[in-house]
Amino acid sequence: MTSRMTPEQKWQWRIALELRLRRLHGDALQEFFSEVMERRHKSDFVRVRPYGGVGDKGCDGYLQSGGQLYQCYGKVDDAALNVKTTTTKMTDDFAKASIHFKDIMKEWHFVNNLLDGLPSDVILTIEKLRTENPGCKFHLVGLEWFADAIFGLPETDIVHFLGPAATAEQTHGLDLEIVRELLAAMTKDIPAAPIDEGDPRPVPVDKLEYNEIAGHWAYFLRTGTANAKHVQQYCDRHSDPEYGKLVASRFTKKYVALKMQRLAPNAIMAELYDQTAGNGIVPPMRHVAVQAVLAYVFESCDIFEDRPEQTATA
Repeated sequence: MTSRMTPEQKWQWRIALELRLRRLHGDALQEFFSEVMERRHKSDFVRVRPYGGVGDKGCDGYLQSGGQLYQCYGKVDDAALNVKTTTTKMTDDFAKASIHFKDIMKEWHFVNNLLDGLPSDVILTIEKLRTENPGCKFHLVGLEWFADAIFGLPETDIVHFLGPAATAEQTHGLDLEIVRELLAAMTKDIPAAPIDEGDPRPVPVDKLEYNEIAGHWAYFLRTGTANAKHVQQYCDRHSDPEYGKLVASRFTKKYVALKMQRLAPNAIMAELYDQTAGNGIVPPMRHVAVQAVLAYVFESCDIFEDRPEQTATA
């Protein structure tokens, strides 16, 4: 599928994959991983589950043809990662697997959905296991592995996991009724507009780079500018003359709350997308509307930071 994938499909599905992985907690990651492996390897892949008082013996899945053993580590709800607990579990799980699967295990894979980077102690633990066990290969399975695995599947399977991507025609056909619905949901519990703080400031020309928004999220915002003007026009023509300020106030508060959690920029974008679109697979036209709304508030300087004293001078 990768060779036939259009650029528009690729970045939309990258966003859908990131959102899907971020939403997975605990055993849900194992379930998702196992389904991907079954679609990719058919009966060569074997799911492993604990039964009764017998645990999984350090194995969540096994690829028979390559002797590859997989252990999944899904984050626990939205709690901060306990690095010590994670590295201890890695060591303990491999120790169990090396006893129970020693005759068939050739590789050990650490499957995770820590999309904003792995703790250095996880890397050190993997390297320590690799040094101490030269007869076994060790691998990290994260976002890029999932992207390669899923994007190599037939398009019907990609849609099964990530939903359909918007076509070029849909991207250029913004549905203002969906925009109205999204903004109404975001502003319904705000009693009044904030105090007028003057006209919007010009957008800094390097705002994406300054805020370190990269990859598919940068592309998402850049390509959303074409429809952002329609969101601006909708707010300007709203029956409430202060409606644009209501929208700005809500998104600014959401952004500040996420920033205070010290989330990475792309993680903030993912959270803002989820909070605007709602959970689950997002239909193409709703995705186009969410993109337009977030591009609008980004251009309006309501979310993310401006470089001090450096603005567009057009």
